[in-house]
Amino acid sequence: MEVSLEQNFLENNIPSNYVRIIGRELGLSIREFAQLLESTQLTTKEIMQADRMVNAYQFIQILTNASFISCDPNLGLKLGQRLTPATHGLMGFVVNNSPNLVGVLEAFQKYMPTRLSFGRVSLKQERDLIKCELNFLVNLPLDVKRLLSEICMVILYESIEFIIGRKPNEVIIYFEHASRKDLDLYHHIFNAPINFASIQTAMHIPFHICQIINPSADKNIYRLALEQCEKLIKQLKSEKDSYTNKVQRIILSNPSKTITEEFIASELFISKRTLARKLKIEGTRYQSIVDDVRSRQAIEYLKEDNLSIAAIASLLNFHDSTNFRRAFKRWFKLTPTEYRNVLKKT
Repeated sequence: MEVSLEQNFLENNIPSNYVRIIGRELGLSIREFAQLLESTQLTTKEIMQADRMVNAYQFIQILTNASFISCDPNLGLKLGQRLTPATHGLMGFVVNNSPNLVGVLEAFQKYMPTRLSFGRVSLKQERDLIKCELNFLVNLPLDVKRLLSEICMVILYESIEFIIGRKPNEVIIYFEHASRKDLDLYHHIFNAPINFASIQTAMHIPFHICQIINPSADKNIYRLALEQCEKLIKQLKSEKDSYTNKVQRIILSNPSKTITEEFIASELFISKRTLARKLKIEGTRYQSIVDDVRSRQAIEYLKEDNLSIAAIASLLNFHDSTNFRRAFKRWFKLTPTEYRNVLKKT
């Protein structure tokens, strides 16, 4: 049984880096940042923490505030340009390393909930094109819906551009919101036909460009990122997690961040002492969970001959390969290279 929409909206699963990017686009100073967080019960100090997550209700309020603060009608388009694949965690790895555009579209469809819990992408193939439709699971204020629609369409369009190596002028873009007088930035970003006041926000993509090979794809990174995204999806669908699973989920949700016990406790709205007590009841402790997640990931990565020890250290968020080797030897009594050699013999 899946969690209810209400429960999902209350979970902190939207990265705070999105909020900081919005603040930068608005030109807010640290002192002014509170304007963006009004009515969210979030503080500037909290949102400046690299690993902080916010829930759907808070994020929608932040977008509402951003729309009120900004006098720029192009805010959504500009935010879409700022939100490059590198800002999207594991999903960004999947997009950049997809073998072709089909992989990108499938990633948007399947893994969008890991980045925007109330956003959904549906794909429909009709004759010689794929219809990529954008939907939201809640009735949004019109200005917020417009912002998010523009953001998502820019991200999708620029992802296509990255894969095929040029602006895709063959696609057709549809927005539900009405047109306006100044469309210069629209035409600068989208070198393609744009339709406003449409029934459905969508992008129609000719099937022939979906087959263009991505020259930048790394099949090993792609597969590993997919596996991690699958874990996130399964955990998002879990009816009730143990605290062990909740800690694992937070760690896996932040692959490029340094996670602390204090941060995880704050994400769970409990004290560090309470977290330790609950984990003790489940027969484990925080550091054991971290070591378990990292060690299992390390073994999977070592099976990939094309991944260097330095690359694995980076994927596991170690500061350098020396620290990774030291930790690995503590886990398995062997160096990573020795363990890899054992794997080759088995």
